[in-house]
Amino acid sequence: MPEDLKPAIKASLIIKAIEEQYNINFKSSEFFDSTEFSNLYLWLHRDKGKIETENTLVIDSTTFSCTSGGNSFRYDPAQTLCNVYTNSPTQFTDGVYKVTKNVYTPAGSTILQENNFFTFAVSVTPNTGFTTAPYNILIYDALTGDQLSFSSEVGTGTNSVLLDTPTSPMAIGESKHITCKITSQVPFEFGININVGQGIFVSFPTLLPETCQFNSSSTAIPVTVDDISPTEQAPDIKVIDFLKGIFKMFNLTAFLNSDDEIIVKALDDFYSDSTTTHDLSKYIIKDNHTVSEALPFSNIKFDYPDPKQN
Repeated sequence: MPEDLKPAIKASLIIKAIEEQYNINFKSSEFFDSTEFSNLYLWLHRDKGKIETENTLVIDSTTFSCTSGGNSFRYDPAQTLCNVYTNSPTQFTDGVYKVTKNVYTPAGSTILQENNFFTFAVSVTPNTGFTTAPYNILIYDALTGDQLSFSSEVGTGTNSVLLDTPTSPMAIGESKHITCKITSQVPFEFGININVGQGIFVSFPTLLPETCQFNSSSTAIPVTVDDISPTEQAPDIKVIDFLKGIFKMFNLTAFLNSDDEIIVKALDDFYSDSTTTHDLSKYIIKDNHTVSEALPFSNIKFDYPDPKQN
């Protein structure tokens, strides 16, 4: 059927995303770099029927300029806001805010800060002639595809998200790539400003919100091309279930080496790499044996379920 003709994504790219999301490292030159695995693809078939698309623009390759002056309160010696928010662990680049959770003591403070209070705020200004066009702002994590915030707008619109709070903490070392996309059922042009930042306890318990503004270089960004996002079309399965399926399909095993790298091998390769031999002679009983009685089936009927389309 025509609606079953859908794109696919290489499984190796999913493995790279898992490494980045969970801060783990699969050792190179092992199974995940093999020709056998590099030729494996995941069909982007989340829902039955054809892929529904709309006019969409993901703000992950848009040119921005930093317009904020002054210094950040986080570091000593002081660093400018533009420098802090264009470098790890709070790096904004081409519309994506790449953050990593750290526990640290702010400059001038003696209190260990356990939450980073990452902020990402979007302001969209429609171009002339598009001020009455309805549109949506969706903020999400590009690593997982998880939606973080959604709003429907007409005219100037805003949307924002706050991450890593005491009630909803991130894990230490956890990363998120926060970005947004603009969708519309009609042609739409706009300019966009994004404020990124974090909350800092300069004087506990007073939380000082710190932000850095980035403006798009164009005020007439068009939303006219239908994009297909792999994170929205991939099967809705857990990461652990995806890995279990790969391990069962190829009969794999994994272990950790001294460099904290995860080595993944086919089980046959794992055994053949071993240089240790074991003599099992003393465990083998050769002077007696047992034969079980065959089960007395008079007939056997083989039934198979009808094929189903997911």
